Amino acid sequence: IDTAMKEELRSAGMFSPERERAGQILKYIALGIGVITVLLFLAAYFLRLEYGAWPLLVPVGTLLVAFGGAILASLWSPLAPHAEVRALQWKKFASHLAEISVGKADAGSPSLFEEYFPYSVSFGLGSEWVEHFRNRGDIILPAWFRALHSGAKAERAFGHWIHAALAAGGSRSIGGGVGRGSGGAAGGGSCGAR
Repeated sequence: IDTAMKEELRSAGMFSPERERAGQILKYIALGIGVITVLLFLAAYFLRLEYGAWPLLVPVGTLLVAFGGAILASLWSPLAPHAEVRALQWKKFASHLAEISVGKADAGSPSLFEEYFPYSVSFGLGSEWVEHFRNRGDIILPAWFRALHSGAKAERAFGHWIHAALAAGGSRSIGGGVGRGSGGAAGGGSCGAR
């Protein structure tokens, strides 16, 4: 899925070939400095008898440069400038949904539950989203969800179904990468849904 998604984003012009190349170059430079650092540590080991610990300063310095380069390479974004703006908008939207999920922001209308539910799941917030609206007491079950029971039992069934689906699907792996993950939900499944 990751490869297919990247290819689709690349064909949509979201990736900048120049930025991708620059990121690869940064990785190779950091790796090269890392290899040089190992060689310098070996040289410093043999020079320690004659010069003491002073020769270690050079490999320690190059080690810091290698770590800095590796960090820079890992933070380097291959996205085109317009895609960076779009990614930032999605991250802000995900943060807003997270704030609603924990009660830090007003959820507004109960209709937001179903409208933003797929997004909350894709950002790894599905369980919290369901819990928040269920605790408010104004959860509106999605039209596609049919439980054997109605009322509060149907809401509990939906909550259990979401928890089970998220646990089985592992959509919690998104963590700090809000906006990078993917997920989804469909009708049917367990807890009396049909």
